[in-house]
Amino acid sequence: MGFNYDESIRYGTAVSDDGLRLVGHESADGYWTDSVTRWELTNFRPRNISGDGAYAIGSSGDTAIRMLLSVSGSTNPEFLWLNGSADFSSQFGNVIYGESDGPNGSQPVRWAVDQGVEILTDWERIYSVDANGEVIVGLAKNGVPSVGKYGQSPLALQSLLTAAGVGLDGYSITSVEGISADGSIVAGLATKQSKTAVFLSRLPRL
Repeated sequence: MGFNYDESIRYGTAVSDDGLRLVGHESADGYWTDSVTRWELTNFRPRNISGDGAYAIGSSGDTAIRMLLSVSGSTNPEFLWLNGSADFSSQFGNVIYGESDGPNGSQPVRWAVDQGVEILTDWERIYSVDANGEVIVGLAKNGVPSVGKYGQSPLALQSLLTAAGVGLDGYSITSVEGISADGSIVAGLATKQSKTAVFLSRLPRL
């Protein structure tokens, strides 16, 4: 594959699972590239890309956007919700998570092709989702690092692991910010006294 680069893109924000498509931005406009060509995404700030590389997601002004990427360079923007940004995508771009600004501050939002937009009232912030868009990690409404399936209440990760017999060696989980594509392993930060550590842990069945 070699070393491929593009001096016109200042920030590369995400790459497809096969590594052949990248989205990023310079100052105002966004870009997406494949292994050969770069296309400009005018008035669009991409935040992520679906695993299959078919969709870029992000924002245009104050509107969350899903954009179909075509090898011809044409794009098909789809407006998802107002006053926010689309941040995380499922494998095929059919489920999108992000945030929307409301009268009570920023709120996590989920959009699905067959369901439309839904505010996730049990969550304070979403940090990542699995490839199916069904398992969520982030902060629950009470501020506790949590994991949960869509449609179910978030579960405090520390309590979940402890109940499953996972030894934490005295560490307290302070954040959970990543999850594997199959939803089986999570990553985050934990502290013990004055020490901070990165952790990986396999999840018990949810």
